[in-house]
Amino acid sequence: MMREFGSFKDLLGYVDSQIANYRKVFGELIRVVEDLRGRAERQRRILEVIAKLSPGTQVSGEEGSYQVDLRGVKVLVNPSPVRELEVLERVLEEINNKITRLANLRKDLEVLGALEGGKVVAYIKDDVPEIILLKI
Repeated sequence: MMREFGSFKDLLGYVDSQIANYRKVFGELIRVVEDLRGRAERQRRILEVIAKLSPGTQVSGEEGSYQVDLRGVKVLVNPSPVRELEVLERVLEEINNKITRLANLRKDLEVLGALEGGKVVAYIKDDVPEIILLKI
């Protein structure tokens, strides 16, 4: 997506709002993950007890759960708490990486923020400016 900004300060405002949004989502997901960790641990303990009670029986905790691939998008139907936790932890890692990239970019853009005049056009990929064009 291409987006035009009136100045570097406007671009900095965009980056700041993206950082704030992702930090908010990150905080909300942390709470969900903490709850899920408890559920996943309970599931592991239950499966361990079941495995001890019925030696030789394979217990996976994935019964009733399956995955469908829709044009590269994975759809998990009725995932176990352990599988759901794995997915959310991966999402948290990706969000944290995006926050770090945006924060580092913001530091570098502050130097350019003092420049006056001209338009700024940014190619934005996954909410992070990838290419910035300064039109004087």
